[in-house]
Amino acid sequence: KHSKEARVRRSGQSIATLADIVIPKADTQAKAIHGDTVAVYVLPPEQWIRPQNDLVQDPQLDDGADRDPVTPDGQGDKLPTGRVVGILHRSKREYVVCLAEGDEKDLREKAASDSSMQWMLCVPLDRRIPKVRIRSRQGVDLIGMRFTLRIDGWERDSK
Repeated sequence: KHSKEARVRRSGQSIATLADIVIPKADTQAKAIHGDTVAVYVLPPEQWIRPQNDLVQDPQLDDGADRDPVTPDGQGDKLPTGRVVGILHRSKREYVVCLAEGDEKDLREKAASDSSMQWMLCVPLDRRIPKVRIRSRQGVDLIGMRFTLRIDGWERDSK
């Protein structure tokens, strides 16, 4: 399952910590993806949330130190929460993806009759990366395959 929640590591940190900033849902992520360098607005402590996914239980966050589950400001296990306000640098990586099952089914049905451009939903194997819709004439050739995809930009009105 692809997570709708993300976290941002503060500048200068090389490992994940409980001080990471939670970005709670897709509409507060401003189309940023894993690996991008972003500017974040941190919300006031009364608006911080408890993460919905496994961010708190992430074994990478465990550095062996004993931690009190209550933060100094009394927010309990709530984590600093914010929203992405800008993307400073895009990560230009390639991602391994496959076609969504529904699109594979549709492409099989149209295979013999249509060789025009088709819209297809690609599902990355890395759950930190969002699903991406692409347009291609090679849809039939991609059925059941894993292939690489490089995200080079987003349409302004895409979601």
